Amino acid sequence: MSERAVLRAVFIVTGAWAVLPSLSPGASPVVTPLASQVAAIHWKTERPAFACVEYGEKALESDRKQGQLFPLESMSPDHYTKMPSRNHNLCLADLKPDTFYHVRVWNKDEDGAETVSPAVQFRTPKRPTAVYRFTPQSFGLQLSEPWDDLDPATRAKALDAPYIRVIRVFATWDELQPDGPDKTDWSVVEGPLADLEKAIAGRSKFIRLALTGARHIEKQEQDAWYLEGVEVIKRPRKPNKEAQDTGQDAKENIVRWDPQYLCRWLTLIKEAGSRLDSPSSPDPHPLIALVSVASVSNTGEMDMTRPLLDAYKATGYSDAQIAKNMEWSYRATLQVFAEAFPHMALAMNMGTLNVADGKADAGQAILDEAVATYGKRLQLGVTGSGGSRGELLKQYGGRAVTAIMTERPSDDCPDPAADVQAFFDKQAWPFASGLGAVYMHADALGISSKRFGDSAELKQVLAGVEQRFAALRRAASE
Repeated sequence: MSERAVLRAVFIVTGAWAVLPSLSPGASPVVTPLASQVAAIHWKTERPAFACVEYGEKALESDRKQGQLFPLESMSPDHYTKMPSRNHNLCLADLKPDTFYHVRVWNKDEDGAETVSPAVQFRTPKRPTAVYRFTPQSFGLQLSEPWDDLDPATRAKALDAPYIRVIRVFATWDELQPDGPDKTDWSVVEGPLADLEKAIAGRSKFIRLALTGARHIEKQEQDAWYLEGVEVIKRPRKPNKEAQDTGQDAKENIVRWDPQYLCRWLTLIKEAGSRLDSPSSPDPHPLIALVSVASVSNTGEMDMTRPLLDAYKATGYSDAQIAKNMEWSYRATLQVFAEAFPHMALAMNMGTLNVADGKADAGQAILDEAVATYGKRLQLGVTGSGGSRGELLKQYGGRAVTAIMTERPSDDCPDPAADVQAFFDKQAWPFASGLGAVYMHADALGISSKRFGDSAELKQVLAGVEQRFAALRRAASE
């Protein structure tokens, strides 16, 4: 019998941890609960292999697969990961809270030879007691630029501007874990966070915490450990200066639901929550009003453009598979964020996926489920408010908190005060029902030394905006 065929071992289980002593040190599989319905399975193989997890509430005793399998069939027809890897990270995200499960892992090499581990057992955590309490006190204007990117003069102006309600602390995965999952540089987020918490104390300002999967969505712009065994797709690059500078006519994008990538990311989010929040009271960081929910980009955009959608289809994914995979991805991501940061609101973007789940656009199905689950704990944002984005604001305003992101005023705007006033009159206040935030850049908020910083007229308009938000805060508190 070949070495591939005899690769078997005995798991020793203690609580949620599984140790495989017959493999070399550091290669043992581990089961780590990330939420009451999500568990991460980690293990290593000596050579690159495709990976599959089998699980269920009943014992797994057959030599053949008999339980539920992950990745989903919609992700991979044979339930193995699409790309081989030595480091395997797969998250089960449809589990029951406080339930005993059996699980075993399968590997397949590039010749098709399969190996399987003996089954192990673990119990999911109980569903946590809800500690989040809705408050509209952070409703208002939010500064788009991260605190750490502001120069000292702009920071001072942001603190002094009474109409700026929320400032963002931002950190990326490649900054937090540049060399691997075993060492995380928490100072990247905890340093700016502590600095900002001290600066805004007593100023009626709040913090939005934004941890993002990657500084750029393009794989070719990253060289990170967490991309091992991750599926990417290529799509045409627009004929612009970026294409000329790179000399490349195609972009490489991480597949949004890639199970390896997402599981590694959600494992980090669980760790971040353990450091920055707690399911017990009081809230350890009461000035953090909300946390951004993102995975494969620094914006968390839901929209799926036609070129990107065409690239998925060219790879072999059908509309129904794309819809199911995106729904799975958002459900798992929201569950982990919600339980990792139990005191905080959840900020995510709305959009259109341009694929149907059998009834309507899959984006709407994702949003409907999210709103039904989290209600006004969600802040749902759009960039601009025209067309379909205005319809989203109407549809979910009141059921969740809504937000609008704007690039106004334009670079060549001759009258920024009039432009900002027109934006609010025509594109923001018509959606005031449920509106909790408008995101604007430093220049539009009158605190940039580069543009509009000394415009008294602009600051007067923004003061009027804050008065309107103050009324919305009072109404939402009643």
